[in-house]
Amino acid sequence: MTGFRNRILAPVSIPVAATGIILVVVFNFSRVLLFLEKRHSSVFSTAVAILAASAVLFGSAYFASGRRAPTAGVPVLGAAAMILLFAGGYGAGASHATGKGGESEAAHGAGGAATVGAKEFAFTPNELTLPAGVITITLRNDGRSLHTFLIENQPKFKKLEAPSGTTATGAVQVGPGTYTFYCSELGHRGSGMEGKLIVTKAGK
Repeated sequence: MTGFRNRILAPVSIPVAATGIILVVVFNFSRVLLFLEKRHSSVFSTAVAILAASAVLFGSAYFASGRRAPTAGVPVLGAAAMILLFAGGYGAGASHATGKGGESEAAHGAGGAATVGAKEFAFTPNELTLPAGVITITLRNDGRSLHTFLIENQPKFKKLEAPSGTTATGAVQVGPGTYTFYCSELGHRGSGMEGKLIVTKAGK
């Protein structure tokens, strides 16, 4: 039994566990990085990704060096998977909470609100007219792929991201003027996913 464990189970357990870690990273760690980018900056999320990759690289090299038994790395891989699993769930939940916060903020300000439907490859409506102040935009994804909503020259407006069948809400203080909104997904704007936001003086 010992020979079977050392010759067959031990060599197989490491690649199987590693495959599980890769799946967890793909579906969960990316959520963490996206949340960190929204909350802090792309530089911060990139630094976290580099640190995580370095930890995986050096950890793998350590366990492969022969200083420990082959099965010694399995508990570490399992612990890493659990950490990433919970972190991914936290990142998704925190992002959702951030969107709700924007909606609450808009409720206390002047301005207006509008809902925009997104579908391959157009916004409905593609022209909005709202009074100046805190405006609230709800993006409703009626399409099959991920769609986003950004307002050109409004860096304080957090990009709305809505997977198929979901909605996302955000708010921003906007002065009178004409602005362009668009979907930032690759090729979507060029295919017609943009529109016009007309902000009038308050009370008009």
